[in-house]
Amino acid sequence: MGKISKKSQEFRRMMAHRYEAAWHECFWELGEGIQVFIIEEPTGRHAQELAKATRILAEQDEWKPKKDYRAIPTDIKKLKKVNNEI
Repeated sequence: MGKISKKSQEFRRMMAHRYEAAWHECFWELGEGIQVFIIEEPTGRHAQELAKATRILAEQDEWKPKKDYRAIPTDIKKLKKVNNEI
């Protein structure tokens, strides 16, 4: 296998960023109960639906990812605290 060009590496990095930002945005649009299901069962039906919505959003050319997408908690106690503050 040959070397990956810098342009290809940059494109892959940009797409990884888009997919991660899209996942966070789609996750935050869900209700708290479904968010908890996804955290507890990351391979379940709700997680699969989230993955589909993530793919669709990330591949839209007109969508712009938010800069602060990593501010999401991945622990149920922190998630409930954040949801109660909103």
